[in-house]
Amino acid sequence: MKILIADDDRTVCQSLRLLFLSQGHDAQYIINPLNILEFIESYAPDVLLLDLNFSVDTSGEQGLQILKDVHAAYERLPVILITAWGTLDLAVQGMKAGASDFVTKPWENEVLMQKVQTQWSLRQTGVSTKANLLNELVGSSEAMKLARELLSKAASSEATLWISGSRGTGKDLLASIYHRMGNRSGLPLLKLEDSEEVEAELWGYRKGVFPGSTKDHRGLLSKIGEGNLQISAWESFSSGLQSKLLKVIEERKFTVIGSDLEMDVRCGWLATSHFHPDDSLETGALREDLYYRLAQVHIHLPDLDERREDMPELIKHFSAQLNAGERKRKLEESAIEWLSTCSFPGNVRQLKAYLERVWLLSEQYTLNIKELKKYFAAEDKPADLTLEGMEKEMIKKAIAQKKGNMSEVAKTLGITRSALYRRMSKFGIQHED
Repeated sequence: MKILIADDDRTVCQSLRLLFLSQGHDAQYIINPLNILEFIESYAPDVLLLDLNFSVDTSGEQGLQILKDVHAAYERLPVILITAWGTLDLAVQGMKAGASDFVTKPWENEVLMQKVQTQWSLRQTGVSTKANLLNELVGSSEAMKLARELLSKAASSEATLWISGSRGTGKDLLASIYHRMGNRSGLPLLKLEDSEEVEAELWGYRKGVFPGSTKDHRGLLSKIGEGNLQISAWESFSSGLQSKLLKVIEERKFTVIGSDLEMDVRCGWLATSHFHPDDSLETGALREDLYYRLAQVHIHLPDLDERREDMPELIKHFSAQLNAGERKRKLEESAIEWLSTCSFPGNVRQLKAYLERVWLLSEQYTLNIKELKKYFAAEDKPADLTLEGMEKEMIKKAIAQKKGNMSEVAKTLGITRSALYRRMSKFGIQHED
């Protein structure tokens, strides 16, 4: 796959290029956007990553004009916009002007790679038909057949959808497919990330309402328009906040914090959670009325160990994706069978990351069991040294030290109790208070 990056920040360009090269793809970047049409003609990229804000014009108008020029000259070239979290309005305008998708700074590499891979795959097939989109959910197990059936029904009817499953099972992928299959596909899909200021992020606020709030802040409910809004970890929200959100969903109106003006809500709603809703309903962490309003359709994605029959299919699927890059590898059938018996606690995400590591580090074209074992041992390391991994370990240690007293745990970590529960939900940490 050939990827072109257009951004006036050389550091961003070089970082993205290294990311794509590490995955076996070809990547080039351009600093001066004025030459972009000529560069596209000579390089012939499969996907374009386009920053909307250039130093000569931070309003985004230049970026939008470049997008329109590119779309007019190369209509079939997928364009993924790069925008800051505070300029999501530009992303919405960009989607209307012909962009295929967008990412916000700072992005997660895994999410970005998934978006690029999706756009490349859709371009290869020529059309994003319903069947093509459903086939992105790989697996022939009964659980995956049911997931595709329910997803198809939910998207065609625009029913509200609740997706549950452990970390790494594919909730964001399923949410993306639901969005792309529905009537809102040409509009943005925005996700509320883990935030200690949920109300401020959703409702927005007027200048001067909070200490240090020197300017108005537009919340997601203002920015989303008629797109889909995905919110995770509902069960970590207080009962009062859940009640407020239920009122917004049912009345389709909200008021910006610090304002008396009521505004309409026209978006669709998506809910995701690491825990099965039944567990949260039983403990009272999730309001029953909110759940039944948001879960007209509920899809639970099981752990990989619970659908082991899908492993060979997933391994072949990811292998084919990796072979689309410069580094080609071939897995022996015995290697696929052996790998299908291995445990991946991080589910599909960990399996994919493991195969990417093998493709990157192995010098062998034909991969047998002996070769795979080298990298499986390295992957199965005792500690996760990523920032998220260290944060997760800190929370688990604090819970153990404070013997499960969550108020003391939150105090030790220097965060609010609600923020602690959100982080626990994010990392899949289960503990009864």
